[in-house]
Parts: sequence; structure tokens; C-alpha cells
Amino acid sequence: MLQLYKNIKKRRLELQLTQTDLATKLGYADKSMIAKIEKGG
Repeated sequence: MLQLYKNIKKRRLELQLTQTDLATKLGYADKSMIAKIEKGG
């Protein structure tokens, strides 16, 4: 499962998106959920 978290971060960086950008696109209020996901939490 750890690889999934790494893949999400890698792809976000490839697309030159910040955690805030990705959170907005996914409908989250802020980047905290994206940070948790990328940390594997």
C-alpha cells in the first residue's frame, strides 16, 4: 500500500500541482487531507 502513496505524490509533482491545488480539484477544503494521504495515513 505504501507504493500507492508514493505514486500519488509523484504524479502530483509531475503535474506541477501543489497539495492545495490537488485538494481543490478533489473537493477537499484544504491540503491537510492530501498531506495525510501522501504520508500514508
